[in-house]
Amino acid sequence: MNRNRHILLQLFDRSGVKLHAMLYRLTLDADAAEDLMQELFTRLWKMETIDTIQNLEAYACRVAMNLAFDWRRQRSSVSPLPEMLADCRLGKADLRLTQREDLQQILSAAEQLTGLSRECFVLRYIEQMEYAQIADHTHKTTQQVRGLCVKAIQRIRQLLNIPNASCCKEAVNE
Repeated sequence: MNRNRHILLQLFDRSGVKLHAMLYRLTLDADAAEDLMQELFTRLWKMETIDTIQNLEAYACRVAMNLAFDWRRQRSSVSPLPEMLADCRLGKADLRLTQREDLQQILSAAEQLTGLSRECFVLRYIEQMEYAQIADHTHKTTQQVRGLCVKAIQRIRQLLNIPNASCCKEAVNE
């Protein structure tokens, strides 16, 4: 148990801020991010084989993403509108509300992606990671990661009824 404690403290020192930031971006809720961060480290603490994981940071990142999307699924029946209205300030409130609603829709669509596609999408477009970094996390090549990201974007566009860029160009030329 003492060995696990040392491993988790190192992980927290190295990646705690990044993991918390990702959880916040996926939930759009500071309290939920805190709770999910605690849940993440509780689950890692209870693992008996934590020292056998080759890339603990990538593993923790994947578990955190799954926790965030599970949290979103549980809350999907609750309308976020009152919470969003309370969070807005005067001035740019309409813009913030629109951006937050757009992000909510994108994250809801991302929930419907399958495991690796969703992971690549989140790491690339939410976490702003480079393809090479994502390839290291997922043990894929950069070309495979690019392909997964393209397919994820196409699927999200399909789910949100957003035309592809080529469709938009054709519409402008007509």
